[in-house]
Amino acid sequence: MMIRSPTSIIEPQPCAVLGTLYSSVTSKVATVTGVYDLLQVSPSASSNALDNKKAYPLFSRTHPSDGGAAKLLPKFMNEVLNVQKLAVVYIADDEYGLSYLNVIMDYAKANGLDVLPVPLTFYTEPSKEDLKEELRALLDSKLGYVVGVFFNNNYDPIMQAAGELGVVG
Repeated sequence: MMIRSPTSIIEPQPCAVLGTLYSSVTSKVATVTGVYDLLQVSPSASSNALDNKKAYPLFSRTHPSDGGAAKLLPKFMNEVLNVQKLAVVYIADDEYGLSYLNVIMDYAKANGLDVLPVPLTFYTEPSKEDLKEELRALLDSKLGYVVGVFFNNNYDPIMQAAGELGVVG
């Protein structure tokens, strides 16, 4: 539909595309819609990476990016709770987790907060042993404050592995 010629007998020509729910998919679709000069509006893709107007010139969303929420968390933990060190567990192959982590790391660098990033790989379905190995960095760090940035479908396997490892519970 997007690559039809303007002289096509099929009417009307597209004028916009409704984006997908996930930032990782939306970024790929936004690249294509930008090439065809089509507006893309996403109902929930929230990655800060989508704010790059050079890469995604016609992308828009119906809500703020992750940056707004992500800036508040380390600020609150640092300034209100006086936390100096924390870990961030995130899904490494997900735009949402990476975007959130980047905002936290920017805050940390500017404000002297020590952050340990703990990436988890979900590109393929990880085993509990795989997750435990990746979470071992938490056990070794002995940090008391851990922020988890992942979707609810990842919660159970992550928390089960963390529980067996002894970092939660």
